[in-house]
Amino acid sequence: MRIEVKDISKSYNRQEIFAGVSGSFDAPGAFAIQGSNGSGKSTLLRCLSGLETSTEGEILWQVGLNSIPSEKIYQQVAICAPWISLYEELNCVELFALTSKFKTLQIDKEQDFLELLELPLAKIKSKAISKFSSGMKQRVKLALCLLQEVPFYFVDEPCSNLDKKAISWYLSMIERFTQGKLLFVATNNFEEEAPFSTPAFDLNT
Repeated sequence: MRIEVKDISKSYNRQEIFAGVSGSFDAPGAFAIQGSNGSGKSTLLRCLSGLETSTEGEILWQVGLNSIPSEKIYQQVAICAPWISLYEELNCVELFALTSKFKTLQIDKEQDFLELLELPLAKIKSKAISKFSSGMKQRVKLALCLLQEVPFYFVDEPCSNLDKKAISWYLSMIERFTQGKLLFVATNNFEEEAPFSTPAFDLNT
């Protein structure tokens, strides 16, 4: 598994977000995209995941000996980010079942998923996600992302709304479910959100 970034730049309405970004990244590995708010790290993450195209330059994705065209890369990635919403009218079991229809998951039992969240089962099993706290919602988003059986993972500010206990849970999820894969973390808090990763891009410089 490999992502190769060749001198990409991104602009919106002639306003440059970032420029001259390059690098080669092989699995297994975890890499951090660092930058303050507004530096463009979320935009870069979207480009790396194939959700957006760069204004200039090229990104190549490879799985095994196969190059993955940009129009099919969505099948190979899992994303957790503030700009991706849950279907909040559903409950946890329904969200798990829906996700499993589109992506192969690393666990296949609903009960295992509920227990994996490490939240009070009586409070979450049948309650709509809209009734969850922001921290509980973030756990669900992270779990549904990291459980996907894909070669590439992208998480943006993963510890948003998480307390210390939940941050420890997040770090254990990373260790358990992303081994052997390629992971990118967009963060402005490297020590908390990406201590397991190698700094790859610093958009503050």
